[in-house]
Amino acid sequence: MKAFLIAAVLTVVAGLVSRLLGGVILGAPALLLAAIAWICFLVSPVTILVKSRTNGADFYEYGVEIKSGFVRRSIQFVWYYQITEAPTYVRSFADYFTNTASLRIHYNPSATTVERVEIAGFGSPDEVKWIGGYLESRVPPERIVIRGPWT
Repeated sequence: MKAFLIAAVLTVVAGLVSRLLGGVILGAPALLLAAIAWICFLVSPVTILVKSRTNGADFYEYGVEIKSGFVRRSIQFVWYYQITEAPTYVRSFADYFTNTASLRIHYNPSATTVERVEIAGFGSPDEVKWIGGYLESRVPPERIVIRGPWT
């Protein structure tokens, strides 16, 4: 997504500079700028597609295995009892291009810390909402925040 935005900005800047100079070709710098913009523009759909296919999660009876990354691959296992609050549904600007959504999970790996992990762009928005509800139902009752008439 960053490559797509960079390509769009570079294309607009090159067009404005060309217009300001009265349509005069800037030579090698303008051609280099245009080539970089087009390369970024052509590569961005591929990177969005690869990112949406490499991120994911496998759900087991007692926990979830979160996979992310392509070059720097990471696989992390989170037990359901470690989840400290309800999962958060996240949808960024890049997710609209691939019709995906993300899920943010807060968990505590030790007794004194709380960390956050995000399952980025791994399913359609409806699937992610359903999985978020499933994960929330798997959290033990003592982890759920007590809500009363005062909140």
